[in-house]
Amino acid sequence: LAALFDVATVVMIFFLGRRLFGPAAGLLSAAFLALNVMHIQLSHFFAADPFLTFFVVSAVTFMVLSLKRSQSQRRRLVFLLLASIIVGLAVGSKFSAVLLLLPLSLTVLVNEDRSRKARLILLFAVFIIALLAFAVTNPFAILDWTCDVDSPAIGLGPLEIPLPDLSSCYIENLVLQGTMVRGTRDVPFARQYLGTNAYLYFVEMQMRWGMGYILGLAAFIGFGWAVWRVIKVLYEWWKSRERPLTLSTLNETLENSSELSIGPYVVTRGELVVLAWTVPFFITTGALMVKFMRYLEPLTPFLMLYAAAMLLSLPWRRLRRVIIGLVLIAAGVRAVSFVNMYNQPHPWTVASSWIYENIEPESSILNEVWDDPLPDSLELDGEMRLRGEFGANLVNWLSGVRELDSKQKIEENLALVAGADFVILSSNRNYGVIPRLDDLYPVSSQYYHLLFDGRLGFEVAYVGTRTPNLFGFSYKPETFSWPGTVTPKPVEDYFDDLPGLVGGRFDESFTVYDQPLVIILKNTGRLSAEEMAELFEYS
Repeated sequence: LAALFDVATVVMIFFLGRRLFGPAAGLLSAAFLALNVMHIQLSHFFAADPFLTFFVVSAVTFMVLSLKRSQSQRRRLVFLLLASIIVGLAVGSKFSAVLLLLPLSLTVLVNEDRSRKARLILLFAVFIIALLAFAVTNPFAILDWTCDVDSPAIGLGPLEIPLPDLSSCYIENLVLQGTMVRGTRDVPFARQYLGTNAYLYFVEMQMRWGMGYILGLAAFIGFGWAVWRVIKVLYEWWKSRERPLTLSTLNETLENSSELSIGPYVVTRGELVVLAWTVPFFITTGALMVKFMRYLEPLTPFLMLYAAAMLLSLPWRRLRRVIIGLVLIAAGVRAVSFVNMYNQPHPWTVASSWIYENIEPESSILNEVWDDPLPDSLELDGEMRLRGEFGANLVNWLSGVRELDSKQKIEENLALVAGADFVILSSNRNYGVIPRLDDLYPVSSQYYHLLFDGRLGFEVAYVGTRTPNLFGFSYKPETFSWPGTVTPKPVEDYFDDLPGLVGGRFDESFTVYDQPLVIILKNTGRLSAEEMAELFEYS
């Protein structure tokens, strides 16, 4: 389903691009989106974002189609009603799509075929239709009132307006998720984003991993180009106006033409509608404390569209063709190399097989809380092997911060470490975060330094991952530089044997589900918990 919806998004961005900038822009934006690595990755997972993105692109496309003057008023109304229904489906996929009400409102208000009163009535009607579409497809969001919600206050400058406490489970979920993504509620898996820059981190991760540098550069420059065109037209129009700038005067201008045209600068009403989605979405999403790369997926089809339109607007036909060819080749190489990665078995499956083949049953295995425990139960050589064959424990380094990151926590965890035959790091979820947050983990941040340099008596017994690759060359993440830990020598040798490029630091959510680095360490030193504890410095 996710893959089908993602393919359908490629089709829809073609129709939107063709309507706004012509057939060439439609085809090129669809090609860019089809080669976008982040979309390829997310189409492999049953996450909400591919569905949300399809509904967002479809809704905006129907909004733009409803503005087409050459068709009948009835047909334009049908497109508008379809757009409002899809807005309800989008909000049902993920609440952040509520921002679609902005372009939907603008679409109705710049409709030149109706009076002001008729537009307001139509605006109310499309909002009700969107709400009904949401309610029909998400009935329990409306019906379930069995939860307790401590509603937050709305801040208005120095004033705060308290909201009444409700019992809606849907609102409870929205409040909980909202406090998490804004960083007002501390959850361990979101601490990876502490110290990252608003907006810039999203852009960096898209450039490094989601789109690649060349396509990403074209996408974000294209976004700026689209915004600048509108600002320039509105500014020039404002300077040449005969009456004050108001929605009414803007509307009158648009009633006489489907575009704003000042000298060489031209912006259509459709472009204004698209920007009414992309700009508010980027401003609100980019400012979040939690910055999972997939949060930006509902914006990326439009970034591909802006990249295509900008590149096609370049002067000098030969130069334009060279640049477009370069972007397509670069995006294609990254896409093919990323798909090649899926030809290899998942690192957790390979590591699980190694565990069953090389570790004696009933050996003590230590996994980490907040990470996926290994081994997975699987069939090996015709025999079903189960995780329960081993004595398994979980150690919790990520929970317990500041005053809770105490000598007592260290001693309790080290008792588990000392008693383990093997310590399994199935990804960088813990060691990629804890060592670089000294203020939150004044003691635990020392653990991975001591573990990786061998002072806790553990040696690396297994290393495994998979990477995007093409013709034997890999695109490798840099796992240890950001947290500032030493790279264990066997891990360094493992990556040295993989020829290719190092992509630098990465967002954990991009690698953890399909290309995690698995490290298994064997307890060869057999230090006691007390001996290990003496290696830590306590404040």
